[in-house]
Amino acid sequence: MLLNFLSLISGVAALLYEVSWSRQIGTLIGHTVHAAAAVLTSFFLGMALGYLLGAWRARSRRPWWDYGIAELAIGGWALLVPLLLQQVEPLASLLSSSSLHDQLLRWILCTLVLLPATIAMGATFPILAQCLSYFHSQSSQRLVTLYGCNTAGGFAGVMVAAFGFLTWTGVSGASYWAALLSLSLGLIAITIAATKVASVQFSQRNEEPVNHSVSNATHKGYTLTWHQITVASLSGFGLLALEVYYTRLFSLVFHNSTYTFSAILAVALLSLALGAFLVKFLLKCLHSTILLMLIACAGSFTIPSSAFVFGSLTDFDYFSWGDTFESYLLGVFALVSIVVMPSFTLLGMFFPLVWSDHPQHTRVRLAHVVGYSTCINAIAAAMGAALTSLFLMPMLGLWQTGVAVAFLYACYAFVRLYQRGQLWPGLILMVIFFGVSAPLINRHGSKPLGHDERGDILIRRWSSAYGWIDVTKSPEGNLKIRQNLHYRYGSTGSEAWRAYRQARIPLLLHPSPKDVLFLGLGTGLTAGGAVSFPGLERPVVVELIPEVLNAARLLSASNYGVVDDPNFQITVDDARHFLSITQRSYDVIVSDLFVPWESETGYLYTVDHYRKSKRRLKPGGIFCQWLPVYQLGSREFEMIVESFASVFPDTSLWWGKLDSKRAILALVGSDKGLHLDEQHIESALGTLYESKPVDPELRSIHDVAGYYLGHWARTGGLLNTDEFPRLEFSAPVSQMSRTLLQGEVLREYYERVLSVLPDVASQIFSTIPDVRIRRQLQKHQLFPE
Repeated sequence: MLLNFLSLISGVAALLYEVSWSRQIGTLIGHTVHAAAAVLTSFFLGMALGYLLGAWRARSRRPWWDYGIAELAIGGWALLVPLLLQQVEPLASLLSSSSLHDQLLRWILCTLVLLPATIAMGATFPILAQCLSYFHSQSSQRLVTLYGCNTAGGFAGVMVAAFGFLTWTGVSGASYWAALLSLSLGLIAITIAATKVASVQFSQRNEEPVNHSVSNATHKGYTLTWHQITVASLSGFGLLALEVYYTRLFSLVFHNSTYTFSAILAVALLSLALGAFLVKFLLKCLHSTILLMLIACAGSFTIPSSAFVFGSLTDFDYFSWGDTFESYLLGVFALVSIVVMPSFTLLGMFFPLVWSDHPQHTRVRLAHVVGYSTCINAIAAAMGAALTSLFLMPMLGLWQTGVAVAFLYACYAFVRLYQRGQLWPGLILMVIFFGVSAPLINRHGSKPLGHDERGDILIRRWSSAYGWIDVTKSPEGNLKIRQNLHYRYGSTGSEAWRAYRQARIPLLLHPSPKDVLFLGLGTGLTAGGAVSFPGLERPVVVELIPEVLNAARLLSASNYGVVDDPNFQITVDDARHFLSITQRSYDVIVSDLFVPWESETGYLYTVDHYRKSKRRLKPGGIFCQWLPVYQLGSREFEMIVESFASVFPDTSLWWGKLDSKRAILALVGSDKGLHLDEQHIESALGTLYESKPVDPELRSIHDVAGYYLGHWARTGGLLNTDEFPRLEFSAPVSQMSRTLLQGEVLREYYERVLSVLPDVASQIFSTIPDVRIRRQLQKHQLFPE
């Protein structure tokens, strides 16, 4: 029981470390798929080396001491990781995300920072196996329980991290709490090692008769068979590839918050733990070789079948179960469990069978087989996650990737049947597999090409490392760009005016903008609003997803060909990372609309991000943050504005779209306050519209003044920071609780807060309508009824 408890708590700490460290490193090198792959591979590489270290220590007669020292090393180094990351920040900020050389350096940097802790972390499991062998003759069977407890601990760690712990302790604080767990485990183990009881038990085990038939092999260690290597590799690669596959699959219907991603990971880990516990019972009636073959056969069918189950349950509609956030989460866990649990429970039995599929072993042999097999499994897992995310998904597509993973298990079953002289059953298996998978292999979209629920027609689709990027056409002929079916970047037609305005309002507010930076490309319409704006010198646009550039090219008639405009510089990078590496300073920085509840998008609304942006502004420069009011509750809205105003004390609010259902607002901050040049505004509007159609709602200085709402007076409310990313945990709750600032909710908030903001328009404009008249007009546009 004690060993199982230690393994359980160790699993909790390991997942807390992974969540905390991935977020801390992400803020340094960018929240991109390449950065995530670098962190994951660094983590698994250290673990793999640790597994080898644990196998090497198998000859030690003091396993409790070894385990205690390993846990103390994990906890001690974990306390240093946040400090080390602060020290390497200047170096990390110099590495670009587009250069292969710099990506390699980023991976090396991640590895060096995490390596001591991850090596010690990996060593703990083989050492625990060694401790287990001292007390139990049937240690290989109990080892499966030990593995199941460790995986169950990972499930608990995910649940703790996702549902409140990070916002309570902070991101680095979570790693400190995990360090406390590791240090406690280390002290417990050392205390046990120091007792006379342990010494007596160890000596008694060591005095057991030696099996001379295996003594020489024991002395030399244990070498895995090719079959064990295959099973360990297939399990690691397949399970992590499936984790990426199912995460991408559910992104088509979920709101893709930290909660939904955590639900997928939690169900996967729980299923793996369940599979490990089932192995013990199944081995009582089936030999491990037969069991492996049956699992592979079943797994090869459950993976493609789960895609059909997913489609039939969701019909690829946006998932909105229940009327409260709690009911929504219950629906999420239920759906994920139905789709994911069969495959992961089955395949979760695969790897533990490695420890049963070998000759009778001694204590040293058990630690060796555990250390070597987990090392191979960890390396394969890192490859599975990285290759699937970066290559298989973009190259093969979503459905085909799932089939490819299932095919690996089908091939294993076929080879094992062939080796047993059962060629015909193997051929029948492959025929049935391809028959089941054929609809997925030939599938190119979520639904047949044609009309979706809005009547939009799919024009083009790209499979990216971030999911599907689509260009669709509405019945009215407007083109749209969307990601993963339900997140729409924007549209041509009448919606284009709003997008143009997102560039033109901040550019008009600066007296003489030359250097301009746009954070986010999307449809290209916002940046396109700056085409032909007078005085601009090679504006820069930063976009995270490469395929979005190709999609935006199809909208070139509306975005004025901004992607291929030689006067613009288009860069593929994480926005925050770009701000760290750019050497230019800017007159105006425009931050596009970002969905606040999507996982890790909240980092584009933090105090730390605004500080970094401010450092990239020239004296008198302005930073403009556009807010999708309709995607925020009042709590999230005030959290963002308070965070913004903590960096820019002179924070003004400007409407971009006056619509109670889809209102957008801009936060405009400057170190010197706004001092508008009305002559510049009138001249710029005149020059702009000489070659471009006239925005019917932005034609003169009076129209510009009509968008001014007021200045924000700080209330001392909660801030959204890198350490406490409250927004991404709060926004999904408001979304699913139906408390977003839309309709009557917005009306009430407007009357209570927005309509009474301090108004200093008289200091900004020379001749504008009275504040009461202006706000009455705004209210009438917001709530025309």
